[in-house]
Amino acid sequence: MHRELGNKRGIAMVVGNIGLIHDSRGDYDEALCCLEEALVIHRQLGEKRGIAIVLVNTGNVHFARGDYDEALRCFEETLLISRQIGDRPLQEAILSNMASVCAERGEWRDAREAAVQAEQLWHDTGYAEYAPQTLSVLCRYRASQSDWKAFSSYEREALSMSEEIGNPELSISCLLSLAKANLQVAAWYDRPQGDPPPPFSRGEAIAKAADYAAQAKELAEAKGMKGFVKKADELLAKIEDVGQGRASTETKG
Repeated sequence: MHRELGNKRGIAMVVGNIGLIHDSRGDYDEALCCLEEALVIHRQLGEKRGIAIVLVNTGNVHFARGDYDEALRCFEETLLISRQIGDRPLQEAILSNMASVCAERGEWRDAREAAVQAEQLWHDTGYAEYAPQTLSVLCRYRASQSDWKAFSSYEREALSMSEEIGNPELSISCLLSLAKANLQVAAWYDRPQGDPPPPFSRGEAIAKAADYAAQAKELAEAKGMKGFVKKADELLAKIEDVGQGRASTETKG
């Protein structure tokens, strides 16, 4: 109907929303096609906020696909626009997403810098929607530094904020991130040990990682988020491999 009436803004909104549905189902190619169409329209109309929203959604799709360079490119352009239009809650969301991308790439300094900026915006504005994701990235950063006291503090706070806010998508992201944080703890036992030891065993860290990933999968299944179900399954398989690898080593020894 929007096409028949020539309502470009309406077309962009509908096509963009269809893209988000494809994203939730894990149909990333279809999602990108829809989001690209929406982005072209918003650029034609000169709607900066519309451009920013579509770009951040496009970045999220690239992140889900593992295309981290493209994800960061989208987020960086969105961050610039969000600063131009003075949308601080959007800035917080983008910085939190950028922190997550950097954490996936093991770029811990950049991850911390983006997460700290997101955390400051959350405290300044009171917009805490992305707080669980931001805190989980800071948890991962502390694991990378073998700062176990801060690691445990951020882990608890991330879980508390996730429960308080109740956003399913961001709760899933938080749980998957915490699962990876605990895999980092487990990895401490597999490298030359010069740093302080974690306050819990490798097996405990692996068990916690599996529990977080299983919770994420259960929530994703309940919400019909097939893309997240796939990510949780992949992470659970990796966690199982890590656990079996240690068991195999111990058996051989």
